[in-house]
Amino acid sequence: MNKNKMKKINIVVVLSVLLALAFGYVIYDVVNDAILVKQAEVYNEGAVYGYELAASEIYRLASACQKVPLTFNNYTIEVVDISCIPAG
Repeated sequence: MNKNKMKKINIVVVLSVLLALAFGYVIYDVVNDAILVKQAEVYNEGAVYGYELAASEIYRLASACQKVPLTFNNYTIEVVDISCIPAG
């Protein structure tokens, strides 16, 4: 083989490897983004479930005439259903 042909083959091989690496990076990036989106969706679903569970528990306790302590930033209030307070 002559030197010109060998150079062309080497260039084609190098460009093919670079192209394969570029495609691999793009595929990795797309898959990684899809995984992150799915994780965010699962996290949000869990947060919504937690909020709903907390609200339903507050409602359940308060409607049974029990005081429900709610704490936020070191401040606590007690919630109770107003129908449980005797009319004065």
